[in-house]
Order: sequence, then C-alpha cells, then structure tokens
Amino acid sequence: MTKLSRLPFLFVLATLLLAAVWLVFATLVVPPLIESAYRGESLPIFNRIIAGQAVHPVAHYLMVWNRITYFGLVIILVIFVSEEAHVRAWACRYTPLLLALVIIIHLIPLWAFTYFPSQDGAAHLNIANVIRKYSALDLPVFREYYVLNKHFEPNWDTYVILVSLMSIVPPLVAEKILLSSYVILLPLSTFYALRAIRPTAGLLTLVVSPFIHNRLLHMGFYNFSYSLPMFFLFLAIG
Repeated sequence: MTKLSRLPFLFVLATLLLAAVWLVFATLVVPPLIESAYRGESLPIFNRIIAGQAVHPVAHYLMVWNRITYFGLVIILVIFVSEEAHVRAWACRYTPLLLALVIIIHLIPLWAFTYFPSQDGAAHLNIANVIRKYSALDLPVFREYYVLNKHFEPNWDTYVILVSLMSIVPPLVAEKILLSSYVILLPLSTFYALRAIRPTAGLLTLVVSPFIHNRLLHMGFYNFSYSLPMFFLFLAIG
C-alpha cells in the first residue's frame, strides 16, 4: 500500500475515532453533568447555565443536548466529505456501508432500553391492545366502553402493524419493531430519492441522520413519521 493510497484509510480512521470520542463524551460525560447542574450540585459555572428549572424539566435540557450531539456528528461528516477528492471518492464508493453504520447507530438506542420515551406511544400500544382483544369473549368490558371504527382512517396504518406484531411478540417489542422499521426506511428512502435525482448524490443521505430521532417521533406521532419515508419513495418514483 503506497503512501498516497493510505491517506483515505488514515483519514477515515481518524474521522471515525473523532466521532467515537465525541459520542462517548456526549453520551457518558455531559448528561450526568446536566443532571447535576439542574439540581444545583455541579460547579458554579455549570449551575448558572441552567436557570429554567421552574419552566423546563431536566428532560428538556437533555433533549437539547441530544440535538447538539447530532449536529456535532453532522459537522464531523461535513469535514469528512469536504476533504481531498480521493477521500470523497472513497466515501461515495462505500456510501452503502456508511449508511448501514448510521442505521445501526440509530437502532441501538431503541433496543438498549426497555421503554422508548414518547408522549403518545403508550396510548398507541393501549389502543392496539384493545383492538386485538376487542372480540375476546372473556373481555366484554372492551365492547361496553369502546366502539370499533370500521371506516378506513389514515391512523389505522400504525394500529394494523401493531396489532399484527402484538400477536406474536410483547407490546413493547412490537413498538420497537415498528420504530426500527421507520429508522431503517427513512435513510433508505432518502438514499433512493437522491439517487433518482442524481446518481452520485447518495452520500448526502448521511445528512438526514440527525433528523431520524426528531421531536415529533418522541411526541408519538408514528403515522406522521412513517409519512416521511413514503414521501421520499414517491418522490423517487415520480
């Protein structure tokens, strides 16, 4: 391997190392510091940064930091793809591999914890459970208090998927599978749409990475979240 041919490999290695250091710092060091500063137990300079305890819970500041973490990764990515031409050529060549790495990174938080933090997620699971057991003879209480809407509604999509999954796996696992499908479909559909517009633009798919885990997803707007990959798929087909 010549010196020139080693340059892309060394640059990629250095970029991955920088991204790994940033992720370790952002996920293991800063969140405990935010929590201690929120309680006023950190250094005075950090305690003064957080002054809205009466307005925002600590989860708000952790969510803000998560956004900063993602944007930090985007900056590293921009540096990565804006360097020498042979580095960009290497990145374009291995775009599917980089895309798979991004998907895996975003899948880890879904499966590393028991619960996915969302506002409406629990309600979706409860409604799906009611639909699944609506006709059960030993649960007449569901038929006494609920009326099954037999008209086609856009929100039925999520419940059809959840009810089907909950027939073979526990509810929390069904939700994780539903969300994992979204995490996989969004970057893949974006990649497909970009390649349809310009065959060499697939690398730009990595820019969508910070927006996969967005506020609306954590609000529990699962149907809206699934509309995003559907939009890019139809954009590519059109």
